[in-house]
Amino acid sequence: MGDDEMERLVATIERRLGRAWGEAVEWLRDQNQLDDVAERLRAGDLAGAIQGVEDAAIRFATEVHDGYVTSGQKAAAWLDDLVADKLVSFDAAGTRAVAWAEQNKTDMIRDLGIEQHEVIRDVVGEGVNAGRSAQVIARDLRDSIGLTPTQERHVASYRRALESGDLRDALGRELRDARSDKALRRALENSTAIDPARIDGMVERYRTNYVAFRADVIARTEALRAVHEGAEELLQQAAEAGQIADDMVVVRRWNSLHDKRTRASHRVMHGQERRLGQRFETGAGYPIAYPGDPDARSEEIVGCRCFLTTHLVPA
Repeated sequence: MGDDEMERLVATIERRLGRAWGEAVEWLRDQNQLDDVAERLRAGDLAGAIQGVEDAAIRFATEVHDGYVTSGQKAAAWLDDLVADKLVSFDAAGTRAVAWAEQNKTDMIRDLGIEQHEVIRDVVGEGVNAGRSAQVIARDLRDSIGLTPTQERHVASYRRALESGDLRDALGRELRDARSDKALRRALENSTAIDPARIDGMVERYRTNYVAFRADVIARTEALRAVHEGAEELLQQAAEAGQIADDMVVVRRWNSLHDKRTRASHRVMHGQERRLGQRFETGAGYPIAYPGDPDARSEEIVGCRCFLTTHLVPA
């Protein structure tokens, strides 16, 4: 598939997954009303403080799988136009494709479960140390749904900065709500404290911005994975079915964007080519199968905006 077609496909799946992640987060919040979470905390049920995580993971995994199938179908249509007298289609019921769907669901359930467990531990620990009530801890816990443990710790440190008067730190946060800047600067200039109710509002907006940021990151990462693995599965199916002529080979080309947000280790990869099944090499010397490859080092995949294009060339 060419540059434009692949870019459009990734963008389409990314938008779908962004919406799906937001819907999964809202669904999970609906399943965990504030009073219910507070009651579980009072009863000491930390493990069950947030319920429905597995179901939310399955919901999102289903959307990711749909992106995988869509990519396989798009790749099939592309290849069908290139080969003569051979009908190319994507077999979503094939052994590997079915295994991919099951592994995708299993991984999503495991990863989100571990993530939520760590968030519960951190939020409850922070709340207990600060002497907050079960109701307040429950509020922070419910609001943290959709964040990674690291992101929730950033939210907690933002609250500490506001409460301790470290307002320069608060003003330097990229995801802060800039509408509060005037009040923060005034308090900084006058050496006055921020009203607790106002701090609650600032923290809530900061957390909301982080949830939106997380949605963007996870949508892009999962879109890249689903699109590239779906296309690669189709190409493997076609090769096994003899739908690619013996005198032709499949070549995949790495495409990098050329702006300041692009990693230096990916910018130099632009134009790098590999045959089907071969791994690329980042500018830092690490192997990577495709943009967003979950088996690659985390610093090479999070927020990546690169993509692969596919070509048939003479052997």
